[in-house]
Amino acid sequence: MSFSNTVTPDGAVSLAEINPTIEPIVNENDYHLSSQESDHGEGEVIVVPNPVNHATGEMPSLEEFPGVYDFSLLMGACTVPEYKNIKKSWEYSLPMNKLFVKVGSAVPVSFRINNQLDWSELKVRGLLVYDNPDDSRKPVERCVAHRDPNHKSNQGYPDVNHVLCCQHSNATYACDKTSGRYSVLVPLGEPQAGATYMTILYALMCKSSCEGGVARRNTSIIFTLEKNNTVVGRHVVHVRICSCPKRDMNQELEVLNSERNNPISRGKKRKMPSLATGPIRIKSEGCAFNPAGQLFNNDVVLQPRFEPLNYMEVRSPAHFKILLEKAYELFKYRVTHQAAIYENLLKSV
Repeated sequence: MSFSNTVTPDGAVSLAEINPTIEPIVNENDYHLSSQESDHGEGEVIVVPNPVNHATGEMPSLEEFPGVYDFSLLMGACTVPEYKNIKKSWEYSLPMNKLFVKVGSAVPVSFRINNQLDWSELKVRGLLVYDNPDDSRKPVERCVAHRDPNHKSNQGYPDVNHVLCCQHSNATYACDKTSGRYSVLVPLGEPQAGATYMTILYALMCKSSCEGGVARRNTSIIFTLEKNNTVVGRHVVHVRICSCPKRDMNQELEVLNSERNNPISRGKKRKMPSLATGPIRIKSEGCAFNPAGQLFNNDVVLQPRFEPLNYMEVRSPAHFKILLEKAYELFKYRVTHQAAIYENLLKSV
């Protein structure tokens, strides 16, 4: 930025005129050189901005977008029925729209579009992102152990940095230089005769609990339907990569159902029942439980402080008060400050 003074006819100097000459900062990755012939026949080099792919940008959209192709997906549409002796390596919850899958297990994802339209130039991009807004701009990367080229899961794996893998011969693994996000692009192709969808196998190559990688953060897979590098459809599936998919899915469904049924009681402590609804349970660590009456006899031999502990669950207030009285009588001969604790409890009952 430069300043120039202008002299008026009467000899006075006017205010400084500001002539901005600052050139904008240009990222060389956002532009490429192109040659163009001028009117005089000479070649002229011009700078042309690269096309921006919003599907892998810093803040990719998570909004469902069927588009003109009526883009939709099905999870596991081509799988065989379950059998008792066969454990599935993945589970999908429709109410939560969430996939639970083991590391490296193949998951069939079936894509469907309007059959009246052309499939030839369409591609599907898979992108793994974080759900939390604090981490949404960060790329999802594998942990140090799983991205080691010598790791057993990387045998034949084309790019060890990608968490999302696609088992397709024409899959292309890409990394956005601006956002640093990893994605995999697959040509959709056309469905087979009699089929209405195209199935592609995906796998996730790092656990959600891996430190230095996902690190227990919630993640989602964004599937975008693209034509000529333009997004024409989008679907999002939440995902958790774990060791026991069915168990984790049932636990999250149980929490979801309890929150829906009892929205007011969320975050409050559970009240203990006032009456006994079952037998008293006793837990002993390293010693047998003494018969009734013998423990509270005045002639009992005192044990050292490090004796094993016994636990008893009591649901009746009347029984609880009786046990407090017995404990108070016992600790009067042993530890004075503990006897005072039981004495205060008796006053509050």
